[in-house]
Amino acid sequence: MLRSFCFLLILPYSFTIEQEDDNKPTWNKENVQSELRKWLKEVQTSKIEQQSDNGLVSGKSCYDQDDVLVTFDDADDGQKSQENKNNDHKNMADLDSTSGRLIFKDNNRKLQADNFMHGLADGLGSITLAKSPSDFHGQLSSNASFLRGNFRNGCLHGLVKGYEIAPQDGITGDPGYDDPLVDFIAVYKSGYPNSPIWKTIFSPDGIVLGYFYIEAPQISAKPNLDIELKEQKEVIFLYPDLLNGISGTFDNKGLLIAGHRGKVLAEKSSGPEGIKEILFEEEEKMLKSDIASKTQLNREMLVRDPYERTLVDVRKSTVKGAGQGVFLTNSVSANTTLAYFNGFRLSKADVFSWNPFKKTSVYLVETSAEPGKDINDFWRGKEAEFLDITSEAADWNKYQASAGHKINHSSKNNGAYTECVHPIFGKILCFYSLKDLPEGTELFTRYEVALDRDGMKKALKVALELGHRYTGKSRKDFADQVKPYLKMAAQMADKMDIDTMLSF
Repeated sequence: MLRSFCFLLILPYSFTIEQEDDNKPTWNKENVQSELRKWLKEVQTSKIEQQSDNGLVSGKSCYDQDDVLVTFDDADDGQKSQENKNNDHKNMADLDSTSGRLIFKDNNRKLQADNFMHGLADGLGSITLAKSPSDFHGQLSSNASFLRGNFRNGCLHGLVKGYEIAPQDGITGDPGYDDPLVDFIAVYKSGYPNSPIWKTIFSPDGIVLGYFYIEAPQISAKPNLDIELKEQKEVIFLYPDLLNGISGTFDNKGLLIAGHRGKVLAEKSSGPEGIKEILFEEEEKMLKSDIASKTQLNREMLVRDPYERTLVDVRKSTVKGAGQGVFLTNSVSANTTLAYFNGFRLSKADVFSWNPFKKTSVYLVETSAEPGKDINDFWRGKEAEFLDITSEAADWNKYQASAGHKINHSSKNNGAYTECVHPIFGKILCFYSLKDLPEGTELFTRYEVALDRDGMKKALKVALELGHRYTGKSRKDFADQVKPYLKMAAQMADKMDIDTMLSF
């Protein structure tokens, strides 16, 4: 059974909902994807922050002197040096008819605006959001993110866009490496969201992983903030195609608590104001997250991800002796998420506990910490864990929930892996295209070897011990014999000293 729902999307041109009349447009079931993409692009790339006329701001401001830690006056009076200007501490009310900055007492949030009236921001400005382990906004970046828009009486008012600063570990040429990415779109009134909210989900490389759409956001207790995902109801996660999705409840890391799969069936623009509506139809079957463990992969091993199956399929590879490969079923543009690499979750201790009778998996990959850890550790590789596909699960007839592990290695690589959070599988790897690719293309990537220093030392010591036992040579003689072959490994392990590795 399917259930249909109507949700609203805000366009940047106006912010009043059209009244019911005879001229109301009918649902458009054609070009739905392109219309939504066009709208998002227009909002994200617009350099103009529009003000809203949806009612006057109340007389109450969004902050006062008790909230402010320190004030900076950016005015250039021709007499102060830049150093003195940047350290010109003043009472909030003295910041008048000039640009400046305020630093608040709560988590050192910073508000910067082109104009202040007696300490209250009045005009275009931005407010930096404090980093928090429970804050979804900006979780993929290594720096604090910020909201930008127009202020009235110290309150955000009108179209507001949130920005995510490029990750510190970004790669030149990746989206968002040079410029902040727009990851939050909403209309504010008197400091609070007053419209549906769009949140774009990016990988650490700036690749779009999907969107969260919140029709009626539950506002925070304080003004001039974004919203927390876990506190919202009736949230829709949309895959990058803006057609397939999941409606339900999500935690702050983007993991599904409970919901229903569904699809966007149609869209329409309600008159000249440009209000967008989407028709989303849910499946009846209840859905929950399905995160793998050390011993269990997925509950539904043969149920394919609805987005992945629209883009790729698995069949015999064009590479001789490579077995199966992954092929595009549609043409795609560069930087498109194409497939997911899910797997059994192993700890570092699991991987580096040596067993001479255990065959090393060819599908073993490393990620950073799983969801629920501190957000800084989450993306910076601390408490890393590994994803693995066993030989049994590598059989496509037995496991089809994700296809990323089937992508073969080649110097003709046309895609790469990036860390991501899947609403069902949790923290995994996503595969994306490096360039425009036509339908029928086999996907390839260049496998990179990541070596753990402690694990590598332990593995090398085990290898030397075996060599000593099976050859009869002393540890020193055997080490001297194999030392030339370890130079490459030493360089890959951050130029670890070979003599240190060989010491007992």
